[in-house]
This record gives sequence, structure tokens and C-alpha cells, in this order.
Amino acid sequence: MSLAACSAQTPPVITAPQSETRRDTSSLDNIKTNTRIDNPQFSDVLEKYKTLNQRLLRLLAPLRLSNEHLCPKTERDPGFITHKLKDYPPHMRIMAQDVLGLSDKGIFIRSVRRGSPAHNAQIQEGDEVLAINGQIIANRPSPSKFYKALSRNAFNSEQTYMTLKPAQGPVYETSLRAQTACDMQGVVIFSEDINGQTDGEEI
Repeated sequence: MSLAACSAQTPPVITAPQSETRRDTSSLDNIKTNTRIDNPQFSDVLEKYKTLNQRLLRLLAPLRLSNEHLCPKTERDPGFITHKLKDYPPHMRIMAQDVLGLSDKGIFIRSVRRGSPAHNAQIQEGDEVLAINGQIIANRPSPSKFYKALSRNAFNSEQTYMTLKPAQGPVYETSLRAQTACDMQGVVIFSEDINGQTDGEEI
């Protein structure tokens, strides 16, 4: 379990439905896809971790969204979480490349919450984020920093346009409307007690 648990930090949660369109942009399809190697053991651990993570995000979402007017800090939440290869310890990166389809550069969709704007915009786990509002991210020296700076402003807009590359298939464009949520993370404490709590910074 430690293999999957050491992956990317669990960033914010999610948002609510908007009907969005997805447009094929095959002419932009010049990004190599990664060859994935079947690794049943890692895949099983990853699947269990993803199930737990999705449950956490699903439970946190209504708390973060419905109480945003009470929170001192808020954020714009598009409904997906990203990760990159460097989020994983060096000795696990080959497996992360093989099983998760990550490459040494770029930002990838790690998780999409059902019913969120990202889900309704048909964004899929494993998609690589190539551009936000026309600003290209792929192959930059510091894609993570650039992505954070870019997305912070982009998701404040009424409508955010994204260009993504699936693991298989053509590059596509889609759009979504992010929602405002409490800027508060969820942390799981494994305990036999029912002990949900918050200190105003974490749930």
C-alpha cells in the first residue's frame, strides 16, 4: 500500500455539473503516448488507493462547496486533481510511467470526481493537460509551477478552456466552469472511532 500512498499530494476537491462540449483537434496530435506495461500487483494497489481517494473527495465536496461563504479562504475548483512523475519517489517512477502513463515532463489528470464540471466536460483520468486558455504547458522547464500560476487565474474566469491529450486518441479541447469552494484539504486518520473534525484549516 505504501507504493501508492507515496504518490502525489491530494490537492483540492471538486465542483458541480455543467453541460460542456468536447471538440476533436487532431491537427494538434503531435504528442507521443506512453507504452504501458501491465503490472498486476501495482495496479491492484493503485486501484484500492484510488477507490479510497475518490470516496474521500466525494465526501469532502459537499462540505467544501456548501460552506464556502463561511471559509476565510476559498479557491476555484474545477473538479479534477493533477499529478506529475516527480510527485513519486525516484525508485517508483518507472512503475508510475508504466502503469499510470506518466512521462518525465507534463501535467496529467490523476482523478476526476463524478458529477463535477471536469466530469461533465468529459475530462478523463490519464489525460495530459497541454494548454489552459490557449497557454501551452507541455514541455516547459517547470510545468508544475507554470500550471499552478496559470490555473489560478484561468479557473477564476467564468469559462475555462482546456486542451488535453488522452493516453490513446487525438488531442481534444473542452471547457468548464469552476466552482468556488473552501480552500481546505481532507486528511484521513485511520481509527476505529468516529472522529470527524476540523480545525478551520483541515477536515
